[in-house]
Amino acid sequence: MKKIPITNYFLSLIIGLITVVLVFYIMDRYNNRLTEINFINEVKEADLDYYIAENNNVLIYMTSGKNSRTIDKEFKKYLKNRDIKEKIIYVNLNDVSATFKDKFGKKYVPLSASYKLYINDPTMIFIENGQIEYWLTDIKEFEQIKLFIERSNIKW
Repeated sequence: MKKIPITNYFLSLIIGLITVVLVFYIMDRYNNRLTEINFINEVKEADLDYYIAENNNVLIYMTSGKNSRTIDKEFKKYLKNRDIKEKIIYVNLNDVSATFKDKFGKKYVPLSASYKLYINDPTMIFIENGQIEYWLTDIKEFEQIKLFIERSNIKW
């Protein structure tokens, strides 16, 4: 019986580990690609306050992309033939700080309001003149977004 050198075992182990790491890397890249939203302009957390200050009417779509893949496909189709695409921005909830949701609510909820803003994944918020006018949270289907846009008194 022929003896197999020990280096062959190490070489097989190294090739196996590299293969497993490569598979997980490719899977992670693929999942990140699926969560990207490229049909709406993205605004980073650091620039959001400036963007809101410069624009009187802002419709913000906040999501991590994980819970909204089917919604995003229909949203993209809805915006394709409409001129409001430039009026909507996207905030990636994966890229915001842990305190973003509380700070955002405190800053843009009117002082006279008796409610607290809850931002869940996904959420749509309409800000008019620096204050939240309407919001929709825990969106389960695209029809909710469509009705939100059509029923809100959004003046573009």
